[in-house]
Amino acid sequence: MKKVLLVSFLVFFTLCSVFAGGNKEESKPASDSSAVTTVQTTPADQTKVTTISTGSSVVATVELYGKTEITKSEVNEFIEAARENGITLTAEEAIDNLILQVIYLQFVNNQATTYSEEELTQVVSNYLLNLASQYGVELKSEQDVADFLARLGVSEDEFKNTIIVQYIEYDYITKNYAEQLNAVATPTAEQVETFYEENKDSEAFKAKTCVKVAHIFVPFSDTESDNNILFNQMKGIRENIVSGKTTFEQAAFDYSRDTSSASNGGAIQNGWLEEGSQVGLAQLGQNGMDAVFALKTGEVSQVVEGVVGYHIFKALARREAKVLTLDDLMDLNSTVTVREYCTQVLSELLVENVYNSALDELLLSLREKAQITVNAF
Repeated sequence: MKKVLLVSFLVFFTLCSVFAGGNKEESKPASDSSAVTTVQTTPADQTKVTTISTGSSVVATVELYGKTEITKSEVNEFIEAARENGITLTAEEAIDNLILQVIYLQFVNNQATTYSEEELTQVVSNYLLNLASQYGVELKSEQDVADFLARLGVSEDEFKNTIIVQYIEYDYITKNYAEQLNAVATPTAEQVETFYEENKDSEAFKAKTCVKVAHIFVPFSDTESDNNILFNQMKGIRENIVSGKTTFEQAAFDYSRDTSSASNGGAIQNGWLEEGSQVGLAQLGQNGMDAVFALKTGEVSQVVEGVVGYHIFKALARREAKVLTLDDLMDLNSTVTVREYCTQVLSELLVENVYNSALDELLLSLREKAQITVNAF
């Protein structure tokens, strides 16, 4: 059964059309009645198919909350889709997967009648806006939505149907299996340590070199001559710092035009920069990033031409690349330790396991109720 459930949603977008367009009715195959078997399948009594005959286009019919026919072409498409994903399926396994998918989508289709169209529309809209924000995309028009979905490689209907199906499934499982989900225990210290040891070589725990930075900043002017004056003024400020006539912190307070950091000695809020950071690159430019990561702790840079102005940087602290330990911070700009991160991830995995078990249980119970007709082969 595990192999069936593993690939049961391999062609999910295709079968979402069942949900969107209603149940699929196909003409009955012209075949001898002896070549058709009606079975009430259970996990211990599943239909076995070894070959696909050439005499009938319909290989199975599923009736639970409607009637859906599965054709040979769909079975062949499913087998090919599995092959493209590195999974080899027999015709028997493909049909079993398709039967499960049809049962699942008939169930979801039936559950959908308990929601208003406005509620489901709002669900899709909220998910779309949240997803777009993660990509840094603003959706101000229908064209923006179309362009964003094209970037994701899905059509609007595919996206809508998928989100609705996922929402209905999640809503049903969390309401009807709440006791099991809420009973998941917090991971023990031993479980957290074991999880860390098994995963510490993953990218999540490989920290790059980081520098905590302060700066003195003045924006570019409109003319080259004015920019030359600004550059020379910044050189004079740096000379006063390195000669001891003033401190970096006082110079930042006196001269920096970055008001958010000037009163704090030039220290940038969330000022730990990670080597190769795209955020840092966007704010400081390659010149700025190169200058920052060339500094040792306490050193002051030359005047650097950045993206929008001139900077003088100071490295307040530096951490070289390393594999994080359990008591290190996951991100030096946050307060979450590796131990806390592992606890959270492990907790989510434990809940996910219970959720998936609940979904398996639901699918098996629905399959027991379904009337399934399968052609003999």
